[in-house]
Amino acid sequence: MVINLSPAEQKRNGPLFDLSIALGVLKSGEFLKDDISTDAGFIGYLSLDGTILAMQENCN
Repeated sequence: MVINLSPAEQKRNGPLFDLSIALGVLKSGEFLKDDISTDAGFIGYLSLDGTILAMQENCN
C-alpha cells in the first residue's frame, strides 16, 4: 500500500494525518464495514499504542 502525502516538498509535523490514514487503511482492508461519508472529517490522532486521542487546543 502506498500513501501519498503531496506535495513532497512540504514538511509534515505532528500526528495530524495519522487517524485519517489509519481509517483509510482499515476501510480498504475491509476491516471497517460501515460506509464513511465523503464529507466526513476526523479530528484526533493515534498514540503509539494505537489509542485514538482527542486533539488538545493550545490555551496559551
